[in-house]
Amino acid sequence: MRKNWIFLLIVLVGLAIRLVFALTCDNKPEESDMETYNRLALEAPLSVYPPPGYPLFLKTVYAIFGTRNYRAAFAAQGIVSALSILLIYWITMKASSRRAGLIAAGIAAVYPNLIIFNLTTMTETLSVFCYLLVAAALALPIRPRRQAMITAVVYISTFLVRPVFIYAWPGVLLAAKRRLVFLLAFLALLSPAVIYGIIEGTAVKFPVIALYKTYNKRSNGYQNLSLKALPLGEEERSAGTYLREVGSFIKTNRRQTIDIIHGKLRKLFGRGWDTLVLKPIVGDSRHFKELLMYGYIPVMLLGFIGMIRCYGERNRHIALTMLGYLVFLILLAPFKFRYRLVIEPHLIMYGGILVDRICGWNIFARLRQR
Repeated sequence: MRKNWIFLLIVLVGLAIRLVFALTCDNKPEESDMETYNRLALEAPLSVYPPPGYPLFLKTVYAIFGTRNYRAAFAAQGIVSALSILLIYWITMKASSRRAGLIAAGIAAVYPNLIIFNLTTMTETLSVFCYLLVAAALALPIRPRRQAMITAVVYISTFLVRPVFIYAWPGVLLAAKRRLVFLLAFLALLSPAVIYGIIEGTAVKFPVIALYKTYNKRSNGYQNLSLKALPLGEEERSAGTYLREVGSFIKTNRRQTIDIIHGKLRKLFGRGWDTLVLKPIVGDSRHFKELLMYGYIPVMLLGFIGMIRCYGERNRHIALTMLGYLVFLILLAPFKFRYRLVIEPHLIMYGGILVDRICGWNIFARLRQR
């Protein structure tokens, strides 16, 4: 019973922090992709690409609280982020123990990155929640066949928020207990969109163009350059044309190809930050360094050490969904700093498992004995 109260307190504290920041933030997210999503939310009908999930979320908020009511959007995202704390606790508890779940939830409640991105009109907060739902589906204590089908449905639905999740499918497939059932359900659910894309001529638009933008002479691995700035020009061409261009580049520019992959790995393990989106919120560079030193870097170290030391049958789905997303995204598409956010809850979960394995509540028990 005591642990239930601790969990409830953690979630309430996390929610309170998010709402205080949301209701006192004066940031006006009207640059770059943030303004794009604002515009899409105010248009009718919703677009197919970018996908309608996040614009529909914003449209609902604006319809209830008023057009471009940013504080309402931030508060709504704060609530979604608090629900992510609940998912982090439940997934970690099922993967290890209730104590590990409480530790992970406690970290998530005050983790800066899960708070700051709520103060933008970007897909990150909703993406984190949706991807955690995939890990939660893989942990459901139900028959494996039914679990695989539910996972496929949940996973396909994440594409409505962020198409980049398509790169996670190998990891999700490996994590499923009934892989064939998951694969068949996944293909059945995805086939209508593929057929529609073939008819419209956009079936390979996202993954093939993303691959082409990654491997070219002007790429550094993380800038999402426009087609106009690249060798083949602005006009969209056939998938085969882009694939041949990528193959030719990799074959004749092996050193630069390695440099591109290395640049994306530096984004994952490095000390950079998405300043364009977050500078109006965070302020000067000193604050970014503090967020890294007291936020991302400790969580990254705890998470990867925890994954290596504590990996097992009960928690393998956390590692596989995280690594599947990372590996294929780094290999096949531009990698931005904010793409890290989706895997940070998984690192928090492994951090909670690691801390629980090392000390658990022993330190508190000793204090009580004294």
